[in-house]
Amino acid sequence: MNKSIDVGINLELLGVEEGDTLPGLFAYAFDKNGKFIGRQELDGGKGQLQLPVEMQGKSVRVLIAPELEKEPEFSALKRLGAYETRFNLRERLHLPLALSPLDWRRLLLCICYITGRVVKSVRMPDGTVKYLPICHARVTICEVDRFPLIIKALPDDLIWRLRDNLLRAPEFPPEPPEEIIGPLGPLNLFNSLTVDAKPVSAIRSASFALNSAKVAGDVHECESCQKSEVISTAKETAALRATEAAVFAPLKSIASVAHLRATLIELMPSLLPRLCLIDWLEPYFLHHKHCFRTVMTDDDGRFHALMRYPCNDIPDLYFSVDQWSGSSWNSIYKPSLRCGTHWNYRCGTEVTLVVTDSSAVACSPADPVDAPDGVGTWVMPYMVGAMPIFGEPGAGVAPDGWVKPSGYVDYSAGSLGTLSDAPFGGTLGFRLGYSQNIPMAGLKYYRFSYRKVGAIDWSQMSAVVSRHYVHEVPGQLPSFPVYPLGPHTLNSEANLFEFKPDNPPAAAPGDPAGTITYWPEDDWFGDIYSAFLDTNALPGGVLAAAGQYEIKVEVFDSAANQVPVGSIFSFIVPKTVTASGATARLATAGELDANGFVFRLRIDNNPSTAIIDAPAISSVSVTDSCGFLRYTNPLNPVTLAFHARHPNNQAVFGLGVIRGTVGVAAASVSGYPQVGTTPASAYVCDAAGNYAQSFPAATLLGGCDNAAYAITLGVYGKATNGWGRIGYDAGETRAFALAQMP
Repeated sequence: MNKSIDVGINLELLGVEEGDTLPGLFAYAFDKNGKFIGRQELDGGKGQLQLPVEMQGKSVRVLIAPELEKEPEFSALKRLGAYETRFNLRERLHLPLALSPLDWRRLLLCICYITGRVVKSVRMPDGTVKYLPICHARVTICEVDRFPLIIKALPDDLIWRLRDNLLRAPEFPPEPPEEIIGPLGPLNLFNSLTVDAKPVSAIRSASFALNSAKVAGDVHECESCQKSEVISTAKETAALRATEAAVFAPLKSIASVAHLRATLIELMPSLLPRLCLIDWLEPYFLHHKHCFRTVMTDDDGRFHALMRYPCNDIPDLYFSVDQWSGSSWNSIYKPSLRCGTHWNYRCGTEVTLVVTDSSAVACSPADPVDAPDGVGTWVMPYMVGAMPIFGEPGAGVAPDGWVKPSGYVDYSAGSLGTLSDAPFGGTLGFRLGYSQNIPMAGLKYYRFSYRKVGAIDWSQMSAVVSRHYVHEVPGQLPSFPVYPLGPHTLNSEANLFEFKPDNPPAAAPGDPAGTITYWPEDDWFGDIYSAFLDTNALPGGVLAAAGQYEIKVEVFDSAANQVPVGSIFSFIVPKTVTASGATARLATAGELDANGFVFRLRIDNNPSTAIIDAPAISSVSVTDSCGFLRYTNPLNPVTLAFHARHPNNQAVFGLGVIRGTVGVAAASVSGYPQVGTTPASAYVCDAAGNYAQSFPAATLLGGCDNAAYAITLGVYGKATNGWGRIGYDAGETRAFALAQMP
């Protein structure tokens, strides 16, 4: 009994001219619901398509298209422009087909090489920005249908709604606040900084760079939309609005929905950036997204893929990124389709996907180190977070962003400027560099210890330090087991940590054949640290624990014997650190103590305090029953007083006085001085951090007889965890009204 039914296909390509390139074609069969049931190559246009006997008497859909690499999907073939015919298998066993030049020419496929890189932007303590790759992440690549198809799919009422949205003038919001992200997590800055983001659309017209705006009603502020251009001045903003108004003005007079639909399609290049503003369009984009490939990023965050597409088309691509968290895949990059599509992607052009998700963990390949001449085996206490250790070379001044000999650091904090002599706090991650021949039998372990200056005994750091490695089973996604470096106790020596072994644990005996293990590039899971110290847990509580500490690094052999400096290794110290690597110097005798390297850190986790006193005229500081502070003469002195405090003056502050909507510069504090600084603008401070100044009522009134005011005080802690400012902030706002005595 036959188990299949043969259908003969005879395909003729019409209008073929000499020199034409002809597509290699296949016949793909599907049932009426789009389920794949068979295929056959058409050699010279002829072939026998074998179909399941169960399809006898049922409807069959045959698509003519080029060969696909994997089992075909109905939607994928249609997207490639496949020619479709339908028939009832009961009616015929022979299928003659003829394709016009328009039908068969669109089946000529081109190869598109897709390449890109996934990175995370990290602002370094010296104010520079470093792009770190996100390696071994999963990138999903999708194709989005051409924009005209989306416009054609919109119902008539939404076409009018889209026209109304486009005619509204958007508001331009301020730059969003930036997070400085270290491997220990996000550090929220109070200030607004410019976010370095690359446009995700190939539409880069400055005239329509409106990817972040608010319009009442249908348009919202799209957090995932990335700016195509930076709108930096009011003049540029006005020019953009004027240009856009001129382009969209003709839409007002259109009365026919068909005319409006056609006009919107003509305006496509100008329209695309504005679509990012209109959130209700997102479902219509979703219906036109087809994901066709998932690839992994390499150790440098790069990914590559090939796609086949009709040669008469240009791909429009969309990317999303997931990262393995140790137990599941987490989405770290998923912009809206409206804002995230790369329209008219130029094949072979590298796409840079800048991840801003705070949970994303970047890889941080080890910086190359140029050791001192003649030093082959070395250990280098390198950084606290991202701040290099300057040590005590006896000459020179530590650059901004480096740990000073005093244990303080001067570092960039955005609009706060450079914070001078800032302490450390929070959880600190210590980074240790070492030469490529370590570990060895004579150099296997290290240990970090700390003590407060003046104390005798050292306390050892004991927080667990681990390294993730890659475990790959053929045909499966990789897993990422953990290898603990310590702490270990050996021969009465506690809290020893291994230098990372040359190789991770090998595949287990029960693993399938072909299973491999290897180390990824640091810092895929935050694996750049050799020790951790929770400074909030130091003995005595936050207030008493604040002060200067010594940090000590020691090295041990495989039997837990301490290795003397100069025997088989040397301690070296960073001298310069750039994006391309580091140079180093030999540690001096003054930096060594009992064969350990010692440097200092100033630690202070104390919070700040912000208090605003009630404004006063002479001895009167209480408003009357109507809520006003009354004056009789414009020369009456109005006293403003506030308290910007930190137990050790490890904070800066700013004070703003606003009359209505206008700032009163004479009564405000500019420049973010350190608490305790006197004078601070017009204000004088006593030894306890209490600031006060009297102003003639006329100075505050600014020509008004009566006025309402808001006083805002912000006190910002300087402490850092080595990546950016931790916080420890305080703030207060107070309102008052000044009125003439009736």
